[in-house]
Amino acid sequence: MAKAFGVPFISGKDSLNNTWRDADKKVRSIPRSLLISAIGVIPDASRAMTMDAKQSGDWIYLVGETRDELGESHLWKALGRKVRGTVPHVQAGRALEAYKYIFEAIQKGFVRACHDLSEGGLAVAAAEMAFGGNLGLDLDVPRMLGPKPLPDAASLFSETASRLLVEVPDIARQGFEALLSGMATPIGRVTRSKHLVIRDGKAKRRLIREPIAKLRAAWERKVL
Repeated sequence: MAKAFGVPFISGKDSLNNTWRDADKKVRSIPRSLLISAIGVIPDASRAMTMDAKQSGDWIYLVGETRDELGESHLWKALGRKVRGTVPHVQAGRALEAYKYIFEAIQKGFVRACHDLSEGGLAVAAAEMAFGGNLGLDLDVPRMLGPKPLPDAASLFSETASRLLVEVPDIARQGFEALLSGMATPIGRVTRSKHLVIRDGKAKRRLIREPIAKLRAAWERKVL
């Protein structure tokens, strides 16, 4: 990945003897791991993006395609179920191309907020974006870019790598879409509702409707 992205690893170590206590206070050991650190440069710190939603009426875009990749995902841990599914694989070339265009979009002022999709996938990233800005999001999952239709669980919680949620002001939509043609699709808008709403628009079903205060409280219980 360092070679693919042209970003150096500035340090690292092997971790062969790390332990933690689980919820039952039992001491457990992590698998042997290689830990690395990388660094990048932001030419203009005033252009650095935060992930919190900023303005009702703005558009939310999903950058990158979503695949049915739930293997080892946070979903199974949260549900206490046996892990199943395909583990995500990074497509470095596509990711780097998208990141370069996102960087250009930020420099042009087309982007108001940007958040990565990692643990928990789209649903968790959208919740973090919403309660981070104390605003609602109204999203429609079938319009996501992807190679084929996805089951609800994958649409909401797949952890396909290298995806971003991007908030774009209405006035910047044309420029943003021209720059990221084929890489981004609008999936909804920022609202004043203080709710996260996610729909399966094709089937006209509402998959999620939760107050952002409730989502924030749940997130804090897991993190703290």
